[in-house]
Amino acid sequence: MRRRAVVALAALSLLASLSPPASRAQTVPACPRGSGVLTPVALGSLIIREGSGLGAVTLGSSAADVERAWSQPSQCLPLQRGYTYSYLLSDDGGKTGLLLVVVIYQDRVEQILATLTPHSGGRGPALRTRRGVSIMDPVQDVRRVYGTSTLESQNAIGYVSEGVAFQISR
Repeated sequence: MRRRAVVALAALSLLASLSPPASRAQTVPACPRGSGVLTPVALGSLIIREGSGLGAVTLGSSAADVERAWSQPSQCLPLQRGYTYSYLLSDDGGKTGLLLVVVIYQDRVEQILATLTPHSGGRGPALRTRRGVSIMDPVQDVRRVYGTSTLESQNAIGYVSEGVAFQISR
């Protein structure tokens, strides 16, 4: 079975994710729920800027900046450290798509993650990194493009200096 980089964990801030967890969850502000469906046009660009951002949202943006750029999320969830905004990136009205999760800590975007939605009927929009790696690309393509990883586990590889990580799936 070929291993694939199913989740281009566009974890744009790996160092932040490696920080020790806070002792209690951050209070999630009132969730400004909307449809949470983003089109490629509303996203602004289908290119993940490693270590920087995606579309009009950059690391360090405020929650209000995210809402201005991408509208209101479909869901907000508390984390041990901060909270998340969830969006569906779709080019067919939500039938297929990618789940975009924006991790916010102390009112600043800390990470942006992209993954296939569970039971997705297809790949959705062609989101990729600046170096051309897309969700569902074989792991060997990731290694060929990015080289030796700086962090690795059984199901993820990360490139700290690049500001990107990939979750591996069969």
